[in-house]
Amino acid sequence: MPVRPATKADLPTIAGMGSSFFGHTRYARFVQADEAQILYTFERILEHGAVFVAEIDGRVVGFIACVMHGAWFDPSFRIAIETSWWMHPDARGRPEGVRLLFAFERWAKEQGANAICMSDIRLDEESPAGDILERLGYQVSERTFIKELTNARHDHQKAP
Repeated sequence: MPVRPATKADLPTIAGMGSSFFGHTRYARFVQADEAQILYTFERILEHGAVFVAEIDGRVVGFIACVMHGAWFDPSFRIAIETSWWMHPDARGRPEGVRLLFAFERWAKEQGANAICMSDIRLDEESPAGDILERLGYQVSERTFIKELTNARHDHQKAP
């Protein structure tokens, strides 16, 4: 089965991939990733949202994590939000990455979403997901910019 819902047993692998993903983002300039914290976050997403994994030859090589949220302008307008979408570099360009997106879209419809919100994060100065998303009918709605407010690293409080 190439794409399936994640289980608790998948979470350490997902957290490891999440740490790798984080290391390629601009957020890594401001905060140090803590794999235990990332694991905790994915546990909460699995509990309150959905996480899907892609497998190749029985090995998890990618994931997509998603939650539902009401829009700020109308809380009854339900948006399915992708929190992270990652494929191992060796598995990119294969159909499993898009199959993860399709699993997310099915979940969003089942949850009664009115819209889906996907991110196009810059990784190593490229935006690899943008072209894929546009080919699949997504349109740019917003862009996110980041600016560090201090030179000190963020000393985040650990979740319980």
